[in-house]
Amino acid sequence: MVPSVRYNGGVTTEELAGPFTLRIAVRASVDQVRQAWTTPAGLEAFFIRQAEGASGESYQAGDQYRWEWAPGIEDTGTVHRCDESAFEFGWYEDEGQVTVLWEEDGDETMVTLTEIMSRPTNAEVRASRQFGCAMGWTFFLANLKAWLEHGIDLRETDPNRTEVVNF
Repeated sequence: MVPSVRYNGGVTTEELAGPFTLRIAVRASVDQVRQAWTTPAGLEAFFIRQAEGASGESYQAGDQYRWEWAPGIEDTGTVHRCDESAFEFGWYEDEGQVTVLWEEDGDETMVTLTEIMSRPTNAEVRASRQFGCAMGWTFFLANLKAWLEHGIDLRETDPNRTEVVNF
């Protein structure tokens, strides 16, 4: 086993490799948020270039998804839960799990996303993936808010532009 490394502020590799949770309030109905997360059209509007694998209009538990980020860059996994209050799916080819919850919060909907990586067992690799995913999810949660509240998509649309924070 690789020894745990302590980083600035006393955070260890094991702590960095652990689960993380992000939250954002969105000025939209619970139903609008649910549709954005649980339907291919919704996911394509703020998150992924192309979403496949839904067994109907929306994903269901047990569906095998294929999401294309850009030509030749894709992710596959299993939908574990899809209901009125949550969307949960395998991540990194089911090496991890993402759970998205939504609940009414006054005139907004609070969206809570938690990611946990169970593999690889190497804490440094998990920490690196978790850090990259936390940055990515932060952007996509902000993009969900921008899309539902203002009808704009913050993702880059020029396929020839490289080295940008989104695609």
